[in-house]
Amino acid sequence: DAFAVHGACGLWGLLAPGFFGSLALNGNGILHGGDQLGTQLLAIALAALWAGGLSLPVFGLLRATGLLRYSEDAQAALERDPASVAKACVDPGTPAAASPAGPLGPALAVLARRPDPEACHAVV
Repeated sequence: DAFAVHGACGLWGLLAPGFFGSLALNGNGILHGGDQLGTQLLAIALAALWAGGLSLPVFGLLRATGLLRYSEDAQAALERDPASVAKACVDPGTPAAASPAGPLGPALAVLARRPDPEACHAVV
């Protein structure tokens, strides 16, 4: 999820001025006859190299020292937590109560379904 928010949106934020940059806003986008797209592509490559170049050694060190993952005891405790991912999954066939009335009734009924750990077994 972090890549979808930070990576993809950041990529678009760097790429868009190369297309839409207007001279009135100190831009030089390709759709306005400019040549800023190449500069923006270079910025994307440099940002990826910077982030990867700093992340790889840090995560490599964490992995080598065994600090990148939870211990088995901590992982088991997290799975028993009522707010865990497995508990968030629901079986569509087990409503908790009758459907609420009103225009939001069907949507609220989906939200009110009881958690079913078997329905999420593949998630964990």
